[in-house]
Amino acid sequence: MLACGLIHLIGAPEHLQEATYIGVLFVINAAGALVAALGIYRDRLWGWLLGILVAGGAFVMFVVSRLIGLPAYQEHVGMWLGDSAGDRLGIPSLFVEATLVALSLIVLARRARGRVGNQRGKGGNSHEGTIEEAFHSRSDLAKRPREEGGVKR
Repeated sequence: MLACGLIHLIGAPEHLQEATYIGVLFVINAAGALVAALGIYRDRLWGWLLGILVAGGAFVMFVVSRLIGLPAYQEHVGMWLGDSAGDRLGIPSLFVEATLVALSLIVLARRARGRVGNQRGKGGNSHEGTIEEAFHSRSDLAKRPREEGGVKR
């Protein structure tokens, strides 16, 4: 998450000159990434959700800017690799953002699955799992009986 914010912070000055609102969005992205990273570090649900919003939004807007352009920002249509240092960070940022969104979705799905399992086992009490709980190995899952969420053999 911090890499996503840093990439946008590095590109902000150049984009402020090209189209002010794009540069401002880059700064907002960097700030949002910092806040999301704090939430993720503390294993808060809002951190993961904000991370999806910040990284996913940046990913979508980059693709849109290269495919059809943005208002007052048409000069980058079709320019995927960029012509400056700030623009050349676009493709690496896509990898960082896509990875973060995928990881966040995996963590959220596992937390949701854990919450459903805990509600069944604890009479309806919800539980927000930790990151460690979200990354139990598949072998642990296979060892549990099917009724507890284990895999069928």
